[in-house]
Amino acid sequence: MYSLQDLVLFNIEGWFGLYETINSQYWPLQIIGFLWGLIVIYACFNKAQSLVIISFIFLACLWFTCGIVFHLGEYQQLSWVAEYYGLAFLAQGLLLLISAIVVIKSGQLFLIDDLYKQQLKLNNPFIYT
Repeated sequence: MYSLQDLVLFNIEGWFGLYETINSQYWPLQIIGFLWGLIVIYACFNKAQSLVIISFIFLACLWFTCGIVFHLGEYQQLSWVAEYYGLAFLAQGLLLLISAIVVIKSGQLFLIDDLYKQQLKLNNPFIYT
């Protein structure tokens, strides 16, 4: 009888070793990514359209990097499904890039709270906020 452990091609030490290798190879980029994450959060709360567009582009670059470097590179050595994960990450990165292009072309930024307010107005004609 097979167990789930028989299907795993690596152990926990191999998994942590993979992350350790990748993080040591790209060390200073984690600090830049963290700082940019703070900018993304600031942009989302303040509705700064230019920062949100740049954030979409930056997130698309991160998704492309994760798909290529991790899933199609390092992780592919450990798992046969890594190629499909990598392709999914590339597709998601493309969607983020398309989102940035749509915001640039339309000149309007639709945020969740704006859509929520529009929905409230549609459902309740007595709300004029």
